[in-house]
Amino acid sequence: MEWVLIVVLVVAVPIILFPVAYLWYLNIGGIYAAIKQAQEKRAASERGERRLRVSATTARRMRWAIGLTLGLPILLALLPLLPVALVWYINASGLYSVLRATRQRQKRRAEAVRAAEEIARDRATVSTAGKEEGQLAEAGVPRWVA
Repeated sequence: MEWVLIVVLVVAVPIILFPVAYLWYLNIGGIYAAIKQAQEKRAASERGERRLRVSATTARRMRWAIGLTLGLPILLALLPLLPVALVWYINASGLYSVLRATRQRQKRRAEAVRAAEEIARDRATVSTAGKEEGQLAEAGVPRWVA
């Protein structure tokens, strides 16, 4: 088997089987609830009670089914967006690290330029002491140094 086919099967089988298993759960759970309700109704009629009360466990089971009914389709609808979100996250985090490294490089470069300018000013003041501006221009010293 090709590796591509294996990857497709690994991805597709859960996407296909989860909804099928969920429908089986709903069907079997509905059949079980109908049988249990029929038994309770039969027991209530034998006792002479006319009104059937819903037990707390039945209410809990209903909340579970409602939660699954609403949650699973939302999850399945968002599942195809997972690779897109992961790719976006990878790109965004990579871009952030590139921007951070660029900022650090710019700060280091600015500090190096400041230090070089300071050294150049110190040397220029020592070498230009007592010289006129015209003499400095002839010597090739920039104006900002003097």
